[in-house]
Amino acid sequence: PDGAAGEIVMPVAAAVEYYFTHGRPWERQALLKLRCCAGDHELGRCFIRRLRPWLFPRELRSDDAGETRIMRLRIEERADEDDVKTGAGGIRDIEFLVQFYQLRFGGRTPALRVRDTLRAIEVLRREQLLTQPDADLLGGHYRWLRMVEHRLQMYEARQLHRIPTEPWRRALLAQACGFTGPQPQEGFDRHLEEVRDDVRRLSDRHYLALSPAQEAFGSFLASPDYDPQAAHDLLAGYGLSDRDQAGRRIRALAQEGFFILSRSRTTVNLAALLPELLPDLAHSPDPDYALRNFSTIAAATGNRALFYQRLTTWPRLRRTFAELCGWATFIVDQLARFPGLADEMVERMLVPGWDEVDYRHEAAALTAGLSDPLPSLAYLKARELATIAIRDLQGDSPTRSARLITRLHLALVDCLWQRVLAERTAAWGQPIGPDGPSRMAILGLGKLGSQEMSYASDLDVIFVCDGAGHCPGHDDRPAEDFFTRAAQDLLVRGRENGLLDIDARLRPWGDQGQLVITLTGLRDYWQQPRDLWERMAMLRIAPIAGDPDLGRTAAELIRAAALGAPPDAAAAAEVRAMRQRLEDSVAGKDHVKRGPGGYVDIEFLAQFLSLGQPPEGLPAAVPIRHTLAHLASSGRISVRALRECGQALDILRQVEARMRLETGHAISHLPSDAQQRQRFARIAGYDSREAMDRALYFAREHARRWFEEYVG
Repeated sequence: PDGAAGEIVMPVAAAVEYYFTHGRPWERQALLKLRCCAGDHELGRCFIRRLRPWLFPRELRSDDAGETRIMRLRIEERADEDDVKTGAGGIRDIEFLVQFYQLRFGGRTPALRVRDTLRAIEVLRREQLLTQPDADLLGGHYRWLRMVEHRLQMYEARQLHRIPTEPWRRALLAQACGFTGPQPQEGFDRHLEEVRDDVRRLSDRHYLALSPAQEAFGSFLASPDYDPQAAHDLLAGYGLSDRDQAGRRIRALAQEGFFILSRSRTTVNLAALLPELLPDLAHSPDPDYALRNFSTIAAATGNRALFYQRLTTWPRLRRTFAELCGWATFIVDQLARFPGLADEMVERMLVPGWDEVDYRHEAAALTAGLSDPLPSLAYLKARELATIAIRDLQGDSPTRSARLITRLHLALVDCLWQRVLAERTAAWGQPIGPDGPSRMAILGLGKLGSQEMSYASDLDVIFVCDGAGHCPGHDDRPAEDFFTRAAQDLLVRGRENGLLDIDARLRPWGDQGQLVITLTGLRDYWQQPRDLWERMAMLRIAPIAGDPDLGRTAAELIRAAALGAPPDAAAAAEVRAMRQRLEDSVAGKDHVKRGPGGYVDIEFLAQFLSLGQPPEGLPAAVPIRHTLAHLASSGRISVRALRECGQALDILRQVEARMRLETGHAISHLPSDAQQRQRFARIAGYDSREAMDRALYFAREHARRWFEEYVG
């Protein structure tokens, strides 16, 4: 500390305070190899532990990281060209390249906190910061250059790094390094030149030199006046159709939303990011639209300079945001709607296991102690939908995405229900029945019940209560009134902020029936013959919130009655008529759900063939795919039907999910305009409109064929 002007021996606390208060970037780099070598080792380890947060900060400022580049260039200016250590392409280039990455990533990747250069190279390869070829070259060249250095120092037994110029001494060095023949120095010189060229090329690419593109963007952003021609030239080759507008948008990206933040740092970081970001956006269906979406996200961040730096530092992070901008406008809108959400997503994606969240625990933790839980729940929903969408775009299966979306909504329903129930209890008191507190349960239907929800799906529910009981001390109100008001509260509160689109119209007697039905009323209702459509609609019912015992009892009652006796001879014709009415309702639209060969064909097939089976033999609350598998195992459908229906279901629902991810609406029909359809095909993951249409054609053919085979 303080160099020659400082005390030669300092207390640990004073030394630590010096580095945290006055430590400079070059000192941080110098201490990367710090170790205790003598004296009290426990004291030495204590000092190193206390210094570690300064050595490896979670976020290293870009200008601090840039000091490595400046230091290397200064050393090179004073170095002899023949110096194997400090000259261009020498040992220092490899060490500084490795240390540049250690400083930049060591705060988040503890494995990089090693002293050994070769071990650090291996960690960089394992963490995918270096490619395998680059790591092999750097490791091999480092060993060879060190060997040359050792041979030099062995010859005169002193520190020596300069390659001799005298031919006879150079020949001796070449022989000592394993080169033979009449002119060993020629082979040595050739290999030395190749090694130094490789090292310098890798140093330039990884940290040392700014690319021409970075310099060009830096000049464009720093210019006081906007030059349309410069924008037109600079943005060529990135697939942008309106380069003038894109140029203006890019210059706006260099502006910070808060005057206290440094614009120069923002400009520098943006100039470093754009040459990598724009090619990523160019792979999207509409690069202009993707750039606009990126601007929307950047505007919602608290510190653009830091945001750009992180995207530059972490290529996987950059590619993820580029995919969101190009393929998931709904998620972009969510990131813009909640200030700070984009920053949190960056933080989360840099932590291992960032996508593993217990939704119920998180909802409870976020709303604890708050008088109004809705803003926090809306934030949680937006954050986790963004997480699910990212995994979706990275290749997660449609089944897993649907299951996660459903579980998220189940947690939101449960949390909000607990809140409205507590508020109603505080106002009216807990309803008490003959056997204790009265109970209520919420049952989920359709994709909610079978955990197959998509983006923007609504939630079909039935509310059930005990029926017996009163609220003591408050006009002796019946328990039914209490739970009806609580259910109404849930419906109203859920619609606020677009949190939950709950639909209770599938309850007994529909809109004409009570919002909350008693268990006795439910039993009476299902003891009567019910319409075929209603029986089929109830096969995916499951308890989702409220009292679990009451929920299971009610769900089993409905399911047993719905499965009931085998359908009569006229049932197949009735199902076909129901299916035709759904087709007619979307006539003229390319509808992947209700249109001919839509996935409703498969749902109706599975539900129709399940009628008449004993409920204990048919899996409850499972996706349609599982129902099909059960039907195949029991011989109700063929193995080929199972395979082809499963494939069709995946394709049709994946296309629907992409439509909803793009628009944020419960949409199931594709655009008819050729240009829009081509754009959407890319969003859906196909190379062309023709490829998507081929896949949809065969999926619909399979769905319709097996529907007609088993229901026709």
